[in-house]
Amino acid sequence: MIVVQTGPDEFLIGGSAVSITVAADPDEKEGTGGIVSVEEGSRTRGEWSTKRRLNGDQNDQGRTILMDRQFQLFRVKLYTIPR
Repeated sequence: MIVVQTGPDEFLIGGSAVSITVAADPDEKEGTGGIVSVEEGSRTRGEWSTKRRLNGDQNDQGRTILMDRQFQLFRVKLYTIPR
């Protein structure tokens, strides 16, 4: 698995057969965190191309990213709600 941060709350995640649970880092931001969106796709010549957008049933209502046994590339956007 590889994770590349592309923005303040945006990441490209590539890998296979992985489960990633998302939560806010208490050392960085106080509050509740989760997933805003997950898009499966590819990146060619620096441009992102979306194959499909995952919904709440596929990301455990914004908490978990599940990757199949074959390689997948996801663009993930996160959020934090302050306390």
